[in-house]
Amino acid sequence: SILSMMLNLKPVLTVEEGRLVAMEKVKSRIQATERLVEFAIEFTDLDDAIIVQHRPGSSDQTRMLHDRLAAEFPDKRFASTLYGPSLAALIGTEATGLVILESEEAENNGF
Repeated sequence: SILSMMLNLKPVLTVEEGRLVAMEKVKSRIQATERLVEFAIEFTDLDDAIIVQHRPGSSDQTRMLHDRLAAEFPDKRFASTLYGPSLAALIGTEATGLVILESEEAENNGF
């Protein structure tokens, strides 16, 4: 986290089998937003998704992510919520993320 701040890198993280895993590092928040949208598009049967952020109200990052997701998924509504201190301890206090719920059919079909 400290090294990423010093190098001005933003890690793109995912949770795999209950573990926090770094997928890649990007240089800007715009690149991070694009990577989150690309990640969401990979889901074949997106049931629901919510944007998680560190503070109340919509930050520039949250608005940018919401706009990009709305363009890719015009029939979906993406709400926002705050993440708590336990998650902030792992990912930092300035993170923006996306929680995706895939339908059970897709999970059972091996997607």
